[in-house]
Amino acid sequence: YDQVLCIMALGIVVRMIAPYIEHKSKDPAVVVMDEVGHHVISLLSGHLGGANEWTQSISLAIDADPVITTATDVNGLPAPDVLARHEHLLVDDFQTLINVNSAIVGG
Repeated sequence: YDQVLCIMALGIVVRMIAPYIEHKSKDPAVVVMDEVGHHVISLLSGHLGGANEWTQSISLAIDADPVITTATDVNGLPAPDVLARHEHLLVDDFQTLINVNSAIVGG
């Protein structure tokens, strides 16, 4: 799957998916929502998998609070990996990506 939406407690999802997490380049977007729809949480693959955008979309549709914790997003900054995904580009040097994201967040 490219995207997984789990409607249950976050802890259950973490335990359930832990054995299947491989790498940010391969993992699907995983979004978790509480059973009454108050919070929608981007759990895994926020940038490359699109979980952050999906979280925003679901939250808007059901009038829930989106929970996104990636540093670029919470600081309102651009993320190169999101740009790469939108432009259908392949990220093959993840250390450089981490360094660039850190530089963007650090100013």
